[in-house]
Amino acid sequence: MSLWLPPEYQQQLESKLFRPRPVFDAQQLESFADWIPISGIRPEGPGGARFDLSTRPYLRDLYTEQRSNPRRRIVIMKAAQTGLTVRMLYRSAWWCADARKRVNTALLFPTKDAVSDLHSSRFRPMMLGSSKMMQLIGDGGVDQVGLVRMGVSNMRFRGMRSGVGLDSFPADVLEFDEVRLMDERAIPRAFVRVSESKIVSPEGLRGIIELNSTAGFPKRTIDMWFQRSTMNYWRTPCPSPHCKNHELGIIMPLRWPDCVGREGKRVYYCCPDCGTEIPDSWLLMQGWYQPENPGALWEGYQFSQILKGNGFLQELWAEYLSGDNLQEFYNSRLGIPWMDPDAVPVTKQVLESCIDDSGGYYYPEPQQVQGEWVSMGIDQRAGEKHVSIWKLGEGRTFDLVHLEVVEKSGHAAVMACKELALRFHAKIVVTDGEPSYDFAIDLSRELEGIVWLADYTNERPQRIEFLDERKKTTTKKVSGEVKTNLRVLLERYTFTDWALKQFQAKRVRLPLDFYALHQERTLGGVPQNWNVAEEYQLHMENYARASEPKYIRLKDEAPIFSGQYRRVYRMVGLDPHFAHSTVFAFAGLVYGGGDPTTFFLSGGDTGPGVDSNGIPDAMNIEALEKQAESLLANTCGMCKHWQHLQGTKGRCNNKHGEFFRAITQQDAPKCKYWSKKS
Repeated sequence: MSLWLPPEYQQQLESKLFRPRPVFDAQQLESFADWIPISGIRPEGPGGARFDLSTRPYLRDLYTEQRSNPRRRIVIMKAAQTGLTVRMLYRSAWWCADARKRVNTALLFPTKDAVSDLHSSRFRPMMLGSSKMMQLIGDGGVDQVGLVRMGVSNMRFRGMRSGVGLDSFPADVLEFDEVRLMDERAIPRAFVRVSESKIVSPEGLRGIIELNSTAGFPKRTIDMWFQRSTMNYWRTPCPSPHCKNHELGIIMPLRWPDCVGREGKRVYYCCPDCGTEIPDSWLLMQGWYQPENPGALWEGYQFSQILKGNGFLQELWAEYLSGDNLQEFYNSRLGIPWMDPDAVPVTKQVLESCIDDSGGYYYPEPQQVQGEWVSMGIDQRAGEKHVSIWKLGEGRTFDLVHLEVVEKSGHAAVMACKELALRFHAKIVVTDGEPSYDFAIDLSRELEGIVWLADYTNERPQRIEFLDERKKTTTKKVSGEVKTNLRVLLERYTFTDWALKQFQAKRVRLPLDFYALHQERTLGGVPQNWNVAEEYQLHMENYARASEPKYIRLKDEAPIFSGQYRRVYRMVGLDPHFAHSTVFAFAGLVYGGGDPTTFFLSGGDTGPGVDSNGIPDAMNIEALEKQAESLLANTCGMCKHWQHLQGTKGRCNNKHGEFFRAITQQDAPKCKYWSKKS
């Protein structure tokens, strides 16, 4: 006896009880490059241009992949806006497109915000433009950020900032995007997700892993992995058959700016050795990858925006000559690692120069700091709280009292931090509110009246502002929770920069037994006697100045570069939790000498200045800036014609001294064209 059902019910029943019907057959799925036009997915979604690599020869090799012989370990260090994110989404969809075979894919990004942005602006439109992919996705749809089901496979989107997001999901394919913004230690931890994958190489290598990123700092994050790879640089041959580079090829970004020819106002690409012009007909169509480290386990590839052609060169050349943001130029335009030698304020050398070599200061016992102004800073993350405790010393120095990592969460973490604050007689505690706002609120209840919630702000005129709202008659609430009424607003760049410069100014005093500080920690499930001071030193030297482009976001449009940059601090390779907790603690030390309601380090019309609050000139940032300006008066570095390039080097842009190289900190150059910067 057979049961008749209407077709629509029969289809729903089959979708629940049986594997979905195949959308692509095995032959269509075998080749990555051949599958893309069959899938109907367009890079920009419905109505967008069709998939086309005719002007991107550097990407062709990366699309020549077979399911029967996949690229199992691959790292790509590249320039921005070169088409790699689209390829990553295509590749992830390709692996999930077999309705009969489960292949779980995970796309990993630095933050949850990056996940949400890519899902809504790239992934969702691409899938909605393909009837075949939507047939595979079915009733689940593509609107759920975090997990999309395709046939029997799952595609996950995860942020790397929270350790919780990396746990408890199996994967066969891992795709990392913007590795330069991730904690180096979190990346190998994520590799564990493929340890049970059924995709196994003949040599026993499990799963498929790809690391993608714009270039970052040298020998860190993406560059560290690239140097472990085959290191395939894209080589452009010289058009002249008489030049050695006709056969050897040119790694153009490594020969910048010598690969740029100039003829009046015209700029063009050329061979850096023989000077032959390289037209687009050659630049965009000729070239190959050649490994620098053949035989490595990881396949590595590098390419730059030079491969966009001569029409794009004018923009690159203007940005390079401006010198406004060389870090971003080398990283995002040329796709090569670079760091300003002055980018890290607290190097190991600077930190150790703050150790009190007079022999009179050691880590104090708790009773020794009773009655002094003690400030405690807390940077929290899931499962850990990094605590820095400092005091105001004689002469208003910043003296280190204690460092500790609290390996607890929830109420246990609150009580452990409370115990530390009481033990060391802290008069102020400054903590951030992420990832757990509840932690900050609960701690403020346990230590009533001394816990301040730190909020970073962007591009405010004042570096720091304390807001005491306890006298307000209304009670503010957020999501049903009572909001803390003690807040400190820290300008994200300028206050952090001021705080870290205290190490350079030798205003920080570290105990003579600085490196003797140990505590019991559990790392990787193994109890260890951990040197906390060494971890502190690593965190401080992994916090660097950088610049990032400002974008304008229009409704329903992709972000547009505004032509301006903002100064930021960015981690180099490790998430610098102790650096954050130190900045918070220093905010508490500043409060010890200032007005308790509103405190403006920068002064101005919005509130009282530092001097009016009794802070001496030795700690007054305005006085220090005036002193620095007087020391640099009449030097090249203070001239409006000066263009900073790297470290203390620069260029005079006065028409009478074009391309003249000099040293910023030299004595007055006695130049008749010298004019003070406005």
